[in-house]
Amino acid sequence: MEVKELLSFYIEDLDFSVVEKGRRINNYRKKDFAVLAFNTLGAIVTVPSESSSRHYTITFNFDLAKNYVADNCECMAFKNFEECKHCAAAAIYLTNHWAQPGKIPVAKKETKNTTPGKKEAYGGKIILPINSISANDILTLTKRYGHWQDYFGHSGCTLIKTIGSNHFFQVVTASREIFSVEISFVLPSQLEFTCTCGKARVSLLCAHIFSALSFLSKSYGPYYFNKFKDFSKEKNELLAEYGLSLADEEANDFEFDFDNEGEIFIKAFPSYLVKIKDEKSLSALALQMIYSADKPVVARPELPPGKFIDFDLGYLFNFSSKQHIHFLLQPLTISEKNNKRSFGKITLSNKQNLAWLKSLPDEQFVLFEQLSDDAVKNHLIFKGFVNLTNYSAWQQQLDDKAVDAIREYYHSILQKLWPFLVEQEYLFMLPAEKTFSPKNIQTIEVAVENPEVRFKVTRDEKFISIQLFFTINGESLSFTNGAAMRYFFIPHNGKYYLLQNYAHVKLLQQFESGILKFPVSHLFDVLRKVVMPLQQIYPVEIDAALRFESRKAEAVPHVMVSEYLNQFLMLMPQFDYDGHTVEYDDEPGISIQNDEGFFVI
Repeated sequence: MEVKELLSFYIEDLDFSVVEKGRRINNYRKKDFAVLAFNTLGAIVTVPSESSSRHYTITFNFDLAKNYVADNCECMAFKNFEECKHCAAAAIYLTNHWAQPGKIPVAKKETKNTTPGKKEAYGGKIILPINSISANDILTLTKRYGHWQDYFGHSGCTLIKTIGSNHFFQVVTASREIFSVEISFVLPSQLEFTCTCGKARVSLLCAHIFSALSFLSKSYGPYYFNKFKDFSKEKNELLAEYGLSLADEEANDFEFDFDNEGEIFIKAFPSYLVKIKDEKSLSALALQMIYSADKPVVARPELPPGKFIDFDLGYLFNFSSKQHIHFLLQPLTISEKNNKRSFGKITLSNKQNLAWLKSLPDEQFVLFEQLSDDAVKNHLIFKGFVNLTNYSAWQQQLDDKAVDAIREYYHSILQKLWPFLVEQEYLFMLPAEKTFSPKNIQTIEVAVENPEVRFKVTRDEKFISIQLFFTINGESLSFTNGAAMRYFFIPHNGKYYLLQNYAHVKLLQQFESGILKFPVSHLFDVLRKVVMPLQQIYPVEIDAALRFESRKAEAVPHVMVSEYLNQFLMLMPQFDYDGHTVEYDDEPGISIQNDEGFFVI
């Protein structure tokens, strides 16, 4: 596959509205594009902003063998949604102007010259103490470049590589001069700088170092270099809430970061570990496990004049989608010519495309209509996400709650479509991170049965473990990598099984590693607040050492009389169950732990 064809597949796989914005930038600002590098391995392109004088640096890495493009942009849209109009514009620019690497006028690097006074002369190393790389701290180090802040930013700066705490940059100026900058962290709290311009001094760092520091600050935050410092004490305090310390093996699976004030916090932790704040957090967790779902409905467009249907309909399980829930069920056009099969996606971003589903019965047509972008947006607005009303590119405004609402909505439609899909001849899948091409599309088989859910509760020295199992045709399956099935299905023996209801989808998310581990010091609370509610919904197998007994007990009414505010008598009802006193407003589930064991009344 040639690079141009690969880029065309890449553009086709982007959201339609993102591509349209990229075309707009291309049409009106293409004279301001600059290509810094382009070959069969990748490309670096600077793309102008639509609303300012700023330029964004776009990086592409090409994998021609796997038909895959890895992209990157400095803008916030790419950070949040993993695609943006600048990447689209860069890809369109490359495909429109050059068919292949080698036909492209790449900006040339200056050759190294050691003659005194030349641009590439190397300066010495500078070491300075550093608190953070916030805008104010950067300006303190780079003084006179403060007035460049809005104009210069980190435009033209690219992080080439990172080795440990050493960071290597390339800075391209407006006049196409190229400088190399190296920034390294030195314990306990210093930064070491070098720049090939030769002008940086302790009292006044150069504009290129300013650009590199700005790049790090805007890309990774003002306290980025904190990750190289020793925060063992603070980490142990945070791990204690999970019943762990840095000495425990499980601590290796935690990821720490720093907030806007430079305070350390846990950014990511193993999905099987539970942090216990209080009893309410346990109750909330149990409620999520026993979650139940909702439902939604809509009508048909005509084919354009002179158009007719000359293809078979198929259905694609698209696990490579970059949109919201990273999964789409998409209708396919399937044509055969000269014994060669070709596919076409019927995208549901445009409602007019539903006309191509003319052969579908009304019931299934309505369900696919409910998967269209307009129907999903209307469902979100109905569910209370009214902020999306005035956005055309509403997918870029979604928070975690909105994405979860889409996921639940999508599952409800899949449930209704499933009996229809089971009977279809043409079912295909596109694996994650693959581009849409005949080479990557695989056949898929779906099963009628729904997996059943059960749990197993065990205990060791450190943890109470709750393990999730799915049962398919009498065979119990435990998954250690729920991320591989983060959609709505359980793959087993070459078939895909749809989870029975959205509560099970949520369970798969919660039990991403197939298991949750609770500190053993909270045994009583975990049994009472988590295990017992689960038993009311699902089969739960419990270790003999953890089993508890349920007893019936008669309530003996009491009245407690007390003084209130030194001027009133307060009477409060109480109830006694086998010697255990319960206040009137205590929760209904009463459990007692004594020398005989654990009892539930």
